[in-house]
Amino acid sequence: MRPGTRTLFILLALLIPALPGDSQTRTPVPRIFFSDLLSGPAAGGQNDQGAFVTIYGSGFGSSRGTSYVTIGDVAAVSYPVWSEDRISFQLGRNAKSGQILLHTGSGPVSNGIPFKVRPGRILFLAAKTREKLSSAVGKLKSGDILYVRDGFSDAGLDRYEATVNIMSSGRHDAPIALLAYPGAHVTIGSANAPRIAARTPNVERTSDHWVIGNIHFVGYQEALDVTASTDWRVVGNDFTCPNGFGPTGCIEFSQASDVAFLGNIIHDIAQPGTTKVYHALYFSTDSNHIDIGWNKISNVHGCRAIQFHSTPTDRGTGRNQYDLHVHDNIIHDVVCDGINFATIDPSRGTVEAYNNLFYNVGQGPDPPDGGSNYSCIYVQGGANYGSTGTGTVEIYNNTMYRCGGRRNTDSGAISFSRGSPSQAVRLRNNLIVLDSKIPLFSPNSTLVPMRAESNLVWWLNGAASSPAHAGFTIANPLLRDPAHGDFVPTSGSPAIGKGTSLDLTWNLLGQPREKGRLDIGAY
Repeated sequence: MRPGTRTLFILLALLIPALPGDSQTRTPVPRIFFSDLLSGPAAGGQNDQGAFVTIYGSGFGSSRGTSYVTIGDVAAVSYPVWSEDRISFQLGRNAKSGQILLHTGSGPVSNGIPFKVRPGRILFLAAKTREKLSSAVGKLKSGDILYVRDGFSDAGLDRYEATVNIMSSGRHDAPIALLAYPGAHVTIGSANAPRIAARTPNVERTSDHWVIGNIHFVGYQEALDVTASTDWRVVGNDFTCPNGFGPTGCIEFSQASDVAFLGNIIHDIAQPGTTKVYHALYFSTDSNHIDIGWNKISNVHGCRAIQFHSTPTDRGTGRNQYDLHVHDNIIHDVVCDGINFATIDPSRGTVEAYNNLFYNVGQGPDPPDGGSNYSCIYVQGGANYGSTGTGTVEIYNNTMYRCGGRRNTDSGAISFSRGSPSQAVRLRNNLIVLDSKIPLFSPNSTLVPMRAESNLVWWLNGAASSPAHAGFTIANPLLRDPAHGDFVPTSGSPAIGKGTSLDLTWNLLGQPREKGRLDIGAY
């Protein structure tokens, strides 16, 4: 089985149509979540028909049939990949700037996402070439798109302990893109050497305005390391670091801003017994304006799945992070926390987690270099440089199943640390299912200003180990089949229609939430 396939099977199970009478019984509506490219040329490349674009979403249909995609009201010319949640198409010479839409024959039309037709070169790198990928990448200029053909693999050493070094910049309106050709299998890096699969060395200049898509990255210590760079779009990749080590993550962004990390699979991170300072996805040192959505993160044997922690440096950096959006992710089988909001300042930009599914998170055991926290979401709220942050952390419409399996005083569904006396946490519409005697809030949590509305909690196989909290109702949510990865509430669930009103128009499946009747949880 290819790495990451198990997680894909779980996603497919979640997309199975609901049984009659269930809360998700609706006519499937195709929804586009995002695309790899936001702009590209409509000429050049294969058959002089322009760039290939991949859209991701739900309800596309397992085969094309009579469906088609338009770009600026002009139909695409070819479709090398079509599946329920992914379509790759070629723009065609007549494509125009405007909305990308999916038309399902005589059925509903999807939502639109913007696309701009612009000039640029389209290049290809074949598996049989003798050119190293790092050399080809080093020749790219603003607006270029490099498609790597099927079967290409590069695990060699370039410079700076990496297989591929990215040392140039595109422009905001003409980024540089490194993409696998639609349907191709492309691998960068190795589990044993060199140390990093791909990186921005930050030794000559910043590396800004890049798109990286649909590539399998294998890291020894790191699969991707982006430092002191801005405007990165990382979409639809597969990342693994089975032997990861050290104070970093399989993917690390440091001093990076305006990052969209969308639709990636991160799996098999480190070996059991790895240090507590090694994580799956790590945003460190002044990394702000971050969008993390529709990713699947699993089998994390380091510590945390997603870590925000701004490390102080001798240059006076390391300030609290802000404008952080973590949504529509599936996170499971993690030693420590699912998400750690460690050094944050929501007063400068929203910090939020919503529409996420967590299960089997905070399972332990303790890392060899000391204990950690073991919860689905941990809000540390501290600071390593400058004043502590203020504002409110928003946590809403998440489903958390079996958090805190480590069963110590740092274990629970949610953990707080009072890093800032004026920083608050608001919990709304979260659905939480815990094993017997595991508390809602870890016992070592410190009191923080907290508001809670319309949350639902249930303890499996026993009574709650702590009293009910205001804003939480204790009741069985009647999930369909959580033992087999199906966390959708069934008919009659107290989660259906009982949520507090929010401006949230879709759920984790990509289906619309009914206006005026918000369900509790990610579904």
